[in-house]
Amino acid sequence: MSIITTITKALTSLGVDVDLNEILKSKEFKRAEIENQLRDDLREVFKQEISDTQNARKMQENALKQSDLFSKRFIYFLTIGLVSIFSIVTLLPFFLDLPEKNEILITQGSDFVRQSALLVLAFFFGTKYNPKNTTNASI
Repeated sequence: MSIITTITKALTSLGVDVDLNEILKSKEFKRAEIENQLRDDLREVFKQEISDTQNARKMQENALKQSDLFSKRFIYFLTIGLVSIFSIVTLLPFFLDLPEKNEILITQGSDFVRQSALLVLAFFFGTKYNPKNTTNASI
């Protein structure tokens, strides 16, 4: 005899008419419904991020069509600058004697610079995601 059957019989003997199987099924159904909604929301956010990256690639294609050399090479200048700043901020604490009182502030500042640089580079250089090679079960 299962626990659910035992509990149902005990409640029935006390005069309470409750079907625990129905209650558990409805909770499982609600849980599955919420999980499906979360999965759909995640899929939509992922599609938006991919479309943003595709827009950056289109922007770069248009920049390459221009005759202005700075516009054509902007992404390379940006990359060199960001990687340089990223490297300097990462290596600077090894060569400078920084006050211990400011350790948290320095760490937060360097983390901000690193994350900003990586975010900009990820935006311009894009992703390897190809929507034609995926199935609905992938997410």
